[in-house]
Parts: sequence; C-alpha cells; structure tokens
Amino acid sequence: MREQEVDLAHQDGQAGAASDGNDADHRLWLIAGAALAGLLAYLGFLYRDSVASLVNVWYGNETYNHGFLIIPISLYLVWDRRHLFRQYLPQPQPWLAILFPILGFGWLIAEVASAAIGQHLMLILMIQLALFGVFGPKVYRAFLFPFAYLLFMLPVGEFLVPHLQDFTARFSVVFLQMLNIPVYIDGVFITIPNGRFEVAEACAGIRFLIASIAFGFLYANLVYRSFGRRLIFVGLSFVVPVIANGFRAFGIIIIAHLSDNELAVGVDHLVYGWFFFAFVLILLIWIGMAFREDNLPAPIGERPAAVKPTMRDRRAGGSIVITVMLAGVLATAAPAYALYIAGLGGSLATEAVPAPQSRSPWSVVARQSVWSPSFPGADAMLHRVYSNGERDVDLVIAYFARQRPGAEVISHHNRLYDGETWQRTRSYTVNIKFDGHKVPVTVKDLVGPGRRRIVLDFWWIDGGYGSGGVKAKIAQAKGELISGRRDAAAIVLSALYEDDPGAALKRIEDLLEHMAPIGPLLSGIRPDA
Repeated sequence: MREQEVDLAHQDGQAGAASDGNDADHRLWLIAGAALAGLLAYLGFLYRDSVASLVNVWYGNETYNHGFLIIPISLYLVWDRRHLFRQYLPQPQPWLAILFPILGFGWLIAEVASAAIGQHLMLILMIQLALFGVFGPKVYRAFLFPFAYLLFMLPVGEFLVPHLQDFTARFSVVFLQMLNIPVYIDGVFITIPNGRFEVAEACAGIRFLIASIAFGFLYANLVYRSFGRRLIFVGLSFVVPVIANGFRAFGIIIIAHLSDNELAVGVDHLVYGWFFFAFVLILLIWIGMAFREDNLPAPIGERPAAVKPTMRDRRAGGSIVITVMLAGVLATAAPAYALYIAGLGGSLATEAVPAPQSRSPWSVVARQSVWSPSFPGADAMLHRVYSNGERDVDLVIAYFARQRPGAEVISHHNRLYDGETWQRTRSYTVNIKFDGHKVPVTVKDLVGPGRRRIVLDFWWIDGGYGSGGVKAKIAQAKGELISGRRDAAAIVLSALYEDDPGAALKRIEDLLEHMAPIGPLLSGIRPDA
C-alpha cells in the first residue's frame, strides 16, 4: 500500500512537471513572437521609405501585383506547420545582430545610388536575419520554405523583357515558316502578307513568367516530397510560360491571318492571351497532380527530429530580448547616416548646359528634330542638331545636379523614344571612342513613319563614362560616399538612316571625332551650394 502511494505521488509529480514545461514553452514562444513582431515593426519604421517604395511597386506595376499575396501565403505555410512549435523552442543568436550593420551598409549604398531594387533586397534580407536571429537555426530550418518564400516579395525580372520579346518574335516566325506563310522579321516586328505585328513589351510574357515561377515553387513544396520532382516542376515553371507565350503570339498571328484581321486584334488578343495562359496554368497543375507525393512522408532532411527542450532553452527569454535590442540598435546606423548625407545637399539650381563646339565639317544647325527623348527629372537639358552639310546627328545631354528619387540618369521614367511614333526593333552593344575613352554603348534600332534611326546612350557619373544600370549605380554610390561628386549626365546621340544602320553609327563616330570633349563642359557646371 505504501509503495502504491509513492508511485502515485511520483506520477503526479511527473504530470505537474510536464504541465509546467508546456506552460514555459508557451510563454517562450509568446516572448519570441512578440519580440520578433516588435523588431520587424521597428525595421519597418527605420526603413519606411523603402517599405513604401516596395508597396508602390506592387501596386503600380501589374507585373508584381502578386507581391501582396506573398506574406499571407508565408503565414499560411507557417500555420500549416504549426505542429512544429511543439517540437522546437527558440534558440536566439544574439551574435547575429552584428550582421545588421553589414546589410545596412548594403542598403545605404543602394540608397545613395537610388537603386530601389537594392534597398528592397537588403530589407528582405534583414527580415530573414531577424527570423534566424530570434528563432535560431533549428526553428529556421524547420520553417525554411515559408521564411524563404518571402524573397518573392522582391520585384525583379523586368530586365528580361527585351530578351523575351526577341525570343517570342523568333519563335513565332519559325512556326509561321513551318506553315509556309511568307514572313519577314525585323527585330520585334513580324510582317505577313495581310498584316504587320509587333511583339510589344506587354506581349513579352514577363507577368505570367514571374507569377508562374512563384506558383511553381509553392506548388512543388506542397505537392512533392522528393527533391528531384520538385526541381523538375520548378524547372517547368520557368520554361513552360516562355514557350506558351511563343505559341500565344503565334496563335494570335494565325487567327488574324485566317480571319483577315477581323479577330485577335486590339483588345481581343489580350483577352485571348489571358485565357490561353489560364489554360496553360491549369494544364501544368494537372500534369503536376499526376505525380503528386503529398500523401507521402516528408524527406528525412525535412522531418523534425524529436527535440527534448532543456531548461536552458526554456530560459532563453532574456537572450531573445537581448537579440532584439542589439539588432534594433545596430540596424539604426545606416538610416541615420543616410539622413546625414541627405542633409549635406544644397540648392539644385544650375547653369544651362553649354553646347559642345565642333570642327568642320560639323556645325550646329537651327533645325527642329522629329525625335526627342524624355528625362523628366533632369535639372538642365540640351538638345542640338549637328550637320555635316549632308546628314544630321542629334545630341541630347540631360544634366542632373544631384541624382535623387525621380531625378536619375538610370530610371524607368526616362524614355529614349515614345513607343508610338518611334518603336524599337532590336538592341545591340558597340564600343565607341568618346573624349579619348573607349565606351561601351547600347544601340537601339528604331522604326518610325517611313524612316529609321539608331539611338545610342551612355552616362557621365563621378567624372567617368559608361553604360549599364548596375555600373551607373555603383559609380553614383562611389560619388556620393567617397569622391563627393554628385552631378551626373545622360548623353544620347541619334542619327537617321535608310538601309544601313552601320552608316549612321559611323556618322555619329565622325561627329564625336570633330567635337570638343564634353566631360570638361559638364565638370564646369557648378550647382549652387
């Protein structure tokens, strides 16, 4: 009898200890969740302009509307794995807080370079660092996919648009030729006997491609268990929308051809396109369901191991608070320094951009050009037409006393052509000699009403020349943070041609050989301090 009483008392003690342990685990998760929410809210406040910029991109650009769904999807995926909260406890990593200044410095470079994509990337990486630092490696690994899926908040991919346009045009032409339909391709323009078609930017398929990739990763994680099948389905989510867009363009041309341009023109082809993409997406899901594995156990590497929390784990609340406080303090450095740099700027009033002098046979002529680029944020503009007595070359210089949001050499607001009167057929890169420097430039071949022209552009930043958005942003950051030179300029040259774009390029190069250096002229423009 005495032994039974001892056993019952022992069992009651074990039950009480288990209950106390569960309560302690619950309190620790509440502390971790509250601390993480507080840290994320503070980061949102510190980097509020970047957060607002990110949301504006989601809202204003249809390509990235899916960004609003990423956080709800990630939260659902966490909730779907909620049983893992009973098998793990947060193991905060206070030392990781030292990485916040590093990411902050990356954000600062992007900030002074007005590179929104860089700011958004650093912000999302800070969120990942906060999750890892507060929860620890075991919890982060257990919830790896829901946390990593937040990377799809990043609005990236539009640089693929010209390549997708070119691929879609060539793809369509191949199938038209297979049907023995006479076809002529000129860049992104396709001409058949009863019509001319353009693979415009909106027809490149970038929206469907990005949405398909985000969906592909999610579907593969939910439906498959083996790495191989996941990899295959994700690969299909990259390839299928590109091929499907080629068939869509080909189908629209065929429908227009067979209906004598009565169908698949104007708004019709957009409607047909979305129905076609919906069909392709359903087909992709159907194919994926045929090989589903969601009824199988998760791979060994994804199964949470049975973890017995220790007393040290259950007393990690203090470490969580320390981690969050250190992260918050160290994350403040970059925005504070950005405010300091912004305070150094003075008035942006500038002199007019002087026209470069030229030697015979080239001279400035008072002739109105039928082409004009747009740089809405420029502080000063120059547009001059130079003539050698037979042919003209346009020179445009857009000067920025200091690059800032809405006023940048590299910006989607800038337009080298209007897209209506002038339309791009192809792009290629060449090297030209300018002010004694060999500068790589991108040449755009444009077609207009009864005429053609080439347009080439490059930039002058921090006293040097170059082309390309990434190099421009690096040069801008160097000027802001190191050399102190903040002015910049976009330089654009253009010439008409009939049949040979190479002749127009040689004409531009000949003008540059007979023109005074532009760099010293730009350096002589002094923004009022």
